[in-house]
Amino acid sequence: MRALTLVSLLLVIGLVFGLFALPSPAPDDSGRATPATPQAATPQARPQEVEPATRDVTPRGMTLGPKVRGPLLRVEPPKPERAREDEPQEQEEQEAAPTERTERLFRPVVIGLGKIESGKHSVRLAGIEPLAPDARCGEPAWPCGMMGRSALRRLVRARAIDCTIPAGAEALPETTSCRLGDADLGEWLVSQGWAKAASSRYQDAEEAAKRYKRGQWSTQRLGFTPDAEENAPFSSDLPPPAPL
Repeated sequence: MRALTLVSLLLVIGLVFGLFALPSPAPDDSGRATPATPQAATPQARPQEVEPATRDVTPRGMTLGPKVRGPLLRVEPPKPERAREDEPQEQEEQEAAPTERTERLFRPVVIGLGKIESGKHSVRLAGIEPLAPDARCGEPAWPCGMMGRSALRRLVRARAIDCTIPAGAEALPETTSCRLGDADLGEWLVSQGWAKAASSRYQDAEEAAKRYKRGQWSTQRLGFTPDAEENAPFSSDLPPPAPL
């Protein structure tokens, strides 16, 4: 009886030990997705730059041009600017805008102090107040008006002068400025004391005449005879002859 009990106890112990000693069954992963192992991205190969095929056409003795190192790029030509609709009109207005011009007077004759005639033209110099023909200056008095006219005649001596036609004017006006070469005749008369400035552009010339006591501002008579040059020969500054 005791032996049977001992055998039963040994069987129970062996059964329990066998249950714990057996390996656990592997889990079935057939129904679940196995996460993929991340792999390094394969770098893409860069396109190989091929040197453009060029042909050297440089002549002998000439410096070679720069070599092309990179790929050639095609550049689109610039698009022409679209002309504005009002551009032709503006251009016509600019071309038609009146401008100042000059007219050359040949063989001019000094009629009075600041008055000149040439052919059909008779002009007075603008911007000045000339002395009267019978004006007398200083003490004792001397004929400064006549001497001023003589001084202008000595300067001009029938040489051609250029008189200004203002912008917009069709013909030479009766009062305008005239030049003998680079000399402004009105400015010259004021600077020599034979006229006063009636325009601000001649004010400095009048101040200089007063400072140096010229012409009517002189304290004594000048040393030349009025109208002594009237019989002086004319200059050859004449218009070219007409072709035969």
